[in-house]
Amino acid sequence: MATCDLLTSNGGPYPQLLLKTYKRIKVRLDGTKNHERPHVHRDYGPNHHFASYAIDDGSRLAGNLSTKYDSYVRSWIDTHKQALLEIWNSVQAGGDPNNLIEELKVDP
Repeated sequence: MATCDLLTSNGGPYPQLLLKTYKRIKVRLDGTKNHERPHVHRDYGPNHHFASYAIDDGSRLAGNLSTKYDSYVRSWIDTHKQALLEIWNSVQAGGDPNNLIEELKVDP
């Protein structure tokens, strides 16, 4: 089941967007403007283990999370690459990506 919400409690000046929740995995994108390569973050469970993945090729960029769900996240990124890049570009430009995020809500 997909969940897409604007998170407001990130503790910083940039928005965080929850793009997908799968079991206890959350995939999010943040509005930090000091990152050049488009990417998403994945965190898991109460200990907030995390990993970051490039949107262009799904490669893992950083993280301490087990690789158990890497193939699922990479496949999801590949399926939604165009929408994710549009959301990234909108957030980086200071736009409102909510209409773009709506597309992800229909993902089973």
